[in-house]
This record gives sequence, C-alpha cells and structure tokens, in this order.
Amino acid sequence: MSSPRCILHPSCRPLIASFARKKLLVALDFDGVLAAIASTPAAAHVDATTTRLARRVAALYPSVVISGRARADLIPRVADVPFARLIGNFGYQSASRSTDPAARALVHTWAMALAARLDGDQGVVIEDKGYSLAVHYRHARHREATRAHIIEIASTLEQARWMQGTLAISILPAHGRDKGTALQDVRGALHCDCAIYVGDDDTDEDAFASDDPERLIAVRVGRSAHSHAPYRLHHQSDIDEFLRMLISLRSGLGH
Repeated sequence: MSSPRCILHPSCRPLIASFARKKLLVALDFDGVLAAIASTPAAAHVDATTTRLARRVAALYPSVVISGRARADLIPRVADVPFARLIGNFGYQSASRSTDPAARALVHTWAMALAARLDGDQGVVIEDKGYSLAVHYRHARHREATRAHIIEIASTLEQARWMQGTLAISILPAHGRDKGTALQDVRGALHCDCAIYVGDDDTDEDAFASDDPERLIAVRVGRSAHSHAPYRLHHQSDIDEFLRMLISLRSGLGH
C-alpha cells in the first residue's frame, strides 16, 4: 500500500471537486472523526464548530454517520445535525434495520465468556452493544499485555471477528454486517453516484475497501502503517477544514 496523501493538500482538491459535481454521499464515523476521542465513550461529544459545519454539509449533500456505537447512543449526540441516516453497531442498526436475534444471542454469549475470563484484568470494561462488543482497556495499568490478553480470548470466540479500535477491541459476528456493507447499502438507498468516507481506525477498513476509487474517496484520520484508505487527515481537529472544503465546493456549484 502506498503512503496516504493528506486530503487537504491542494493537489487533492480537483478530485474532491469532481465528486462534489455528482450526487455525493458524505459518510462519517463518529468517534475520532466528528468527535475527538474522549477519556470514556460517554464523554465524547461534537463541538459547536463541527456541529455548525456538519449541519451545513448535511444541507448540501446526502450525509450519514456510520458508527460502531449503538444507534440509541448515537442519536442524541448528533441531534442538532440533519443527517439522512444514522447507522449504529457497524451496520446492524438503522432506522429500518435493528433486529437480528441470532447475532444478539451470539454476542451475549461472548460477553459472558469475556467477563469470566477477563475478571482479573484491572481497568478493562466490556461494553455490550447488543450486536457487537467493545472491550475497552484505556485504563489498564499494562495496556499492551491487556490488549494481547483480550485478543487471545477474542480469537477463541465462536463465529467472531475482532478489530482494533482506539484503545478498545471491537468484536462482532464474523459473517455479518460491517461498515463496508453499511456504506454501500446506504449509498444505494440514497441513490448516490459516489461517496466520501472518513474513519479513524481499523473498524473502518471494511468501508475503505468497499468500492473502487472511481466511486469512493476513503480518508483515514491519523497514521496507519496498513490501511486501504489512500487519503488521510493528520488529526481529528482537521475535520473542520475538510467540512469547510466540502461546503465551499458545493456552494461554488450554485447549490
């Protein structure tokens, strides 16, 4: 994989402009993209400037949020922005999709197994989101050793896949939905020709790899040695400048 280019570099503007002239879907992750990574998941919030800019983007483009958070958790955090869709739990939850009893039963079994086997690991929090788990180790004394232990256990869970998040391991059904299927489903549902997707960690790689570059601009926030995203933003705080660019390009077309 080649080194990703900063999407804010002037050389990238013609590409984004060409997408802006089509029916473009703007798809954003929540944590690490719209909201800065917080000390706890509950503390994450979208600041006032980003909210204002996201509101303008959502008025100019079909815009969605695709998050690993439970949809009920996501809704109040972006209530001030008129997103066309809010998709939670890696695509398992949307306004029209939120029932999969088999997946819920599987995830519940994993949660019990992890709780039993991680009982002695201090600083670990298991977040059961119904259709996926997030095992947080931010407050573990020995993060790397704790991370390795979580992955060791996750690798033994039946029908599970694990992904590295930001100081958390996400676990979801191996052959179920993911952010890639969610992105392509919503692009089709909103009749968009192409999409921009911005994410910040390994849970977004399915979305980055879900379509050809002619139809998808994939942007990863922060550095990654191995990513399918050919473009990047250096920091979460750069999202405001990126949103301003999208506003400028579409406004310049007379919308």
